Amino acid sequence: MIPFLFMKKDAKERKEIVNDYYARLVRGRKKIGELDDWCLLNLGIIGINNFKDVVTAELEVLNNIKVYMDKNTINLPNSLKTYIINTLYEKGIDKVQFAQMIEVTVCPYCNRNFINASSKKKIVTSQIDHFFNKSQYSIMAVSFYNLIPVCPSCNRIKSTEQFSYSPYDERARADELLRFSFEITDVDFLNHIEVVIAYQNKKIKDNINILGLDELYKIHNDVVRELIEKKMLYVDEYVYQMGKLLGNDNNLDEINRLITGGYNQEKMYGKRPLSKLITDISKEIGLI
Repeated sequence: MIPFLFMKKDAKERKEIVNDYYARLVRGRKKIGELDDWCLLNLGIIGINNFKDVVTAELEVLNNIKVYMDKNTINLPNSLKTYIINTLYEKGIDKVQFAQMIEVTVCPYCNRNFINASSKKKIVTSQIDHFFNKSQYSIMAVSFYNLIPVCPSCNRIKSTEQFSYSPYDERARADELLRFSFEITDVDFLNHIEVVIAYQNKKIKDNINILGLDELYKIHNDVVRELIEKKMLYVDEYVYQMGKLLGNDNNLDEINRLITGGYNQEKMYGKRPLSKLITDISKEIGLI
C-alpha cells in the first residue's frame, strides 16, 4: 500500500482541489436537491447536512458514514442509487483528469504497474476502485477520497473486498506496514533468489493476500539479482566518482536513484514501479 503523493499537499490546497471537483461534478445535474434532502434526513445526526458534505468528506468522515449506515441499516433509495452510479459516476467523472489531479502514476495497491493518463488523447491505463464499495455504499460512489486509481489487475482481484488501509490514509506508512526481503534457495545463489514479504502489520497481510502479491512479486526475482550484482560492481569509490561527475556528490537521493533504478524515499515510491521493493532490498544488501 503506497500513500498518494497528493496527501503531501497543503490541506488548504487539497480542499480547493476537492471543492473544484465537486463543483464540476454537479454542474447542471438534476436531483442534487433530492440528494441533499436525503443526506440531511438520514445522516444529519452525524454532521452530514448535504450531498457536498459526503462528496468532499475526508477518509475518516467517510468511515464514520459507513459505520453509521451499517449500524442503523440505512439504505439509499434505488432511484437515487441508480442516479449516482449511472449518471454522476459513469458520466460525471473524467477518469483521466482525476488520475492527473492526484498525480498518480503507479498503482498504489501493488506498486508494480504504471497507470498513466493522457489528457491529449484521453488515454488512461487505470481503473477506479472504490475503497468503500459503490454498490453497498452508493451515497459515497463519487466521494473524492473514496476514488482510487489502480491498475486493472488490482481492481479486478480486489472487487468489493474491504481493505484495511487506503492510499489516502495519512496514518499508513508503507515502511511501517511491510518490508521486502529475499531468500537464497540454492548454493548457486544468483540464479536461485526468491522475493519474500516480511509483514509488520497483520491487517496489511490480509490485504496483500487478497491481491495475491506474495506470488506476483516472485516474478521480480530478477530485480533482486540485478541489485545484488550492482552491489558487487559499485564499490564505494565508484559511487563517489559518480557523484563527482554528476556534480551531485551531496545529493545522495539522486545518486541512489541512478544506482538502483527506483525512487528511494518513502513519499516517492508511487512515482516508479517496484520502488518499495528496490529500496528495501538495496538497504538490506548495503547498496544504498
